Amino acid sequence: MKALPTYLDLGDVWLVHGGIDPHIPLEEQTAQQFCWMRDDFHAIDKPYFKDKLVITGHTITFTFPGVLAGKLVAGQGWLDIDTGAYHPQSGWLTALDLNTETVYQVHRLHHTKRILPLVEAVVKIDPSVVKAKRSRQRVS
Repeated sequence: MKALPTYLDLGDVWLVHGGIDPHIPLEEQTAQQFCWMRDDFHAIDKPYFKDKLVITGHTITFTFPGVLAGKLVAGQGWLDIDTGAYHPQSGWLTALDLNTETVYQVHRLHHTKRILPLVEAVVKIDPSVVKAKRSRQRVS
């Protein structure tokens, strides 16, 4: 596992487990940032890359304010596709075909399947909503 990459750069798409620390240059980031970064990345006001979409997992999409289980979440230059297959509040396992912009999902509990155009599967989220969520968590 240690020999595996912590991200995959596909040209116009950048795959990473957790996110990117928006406060540190990319070449200085560690596996820790790539695996565990969440709110600071999701709250960015402009895309991290000018010419790439960052696709993440790690943060179950229904934990974003106003997002229902099974939906994907898009922010400023990023797309989160972790729909929480293992979680009892969701159960949706998601795959994404970027070439056709198609989302494939199967529900592990109900054994149902669905195929959706990406545009119908995604909820766009305002960075200020993520920032507000983060502020509330720090106060609690």
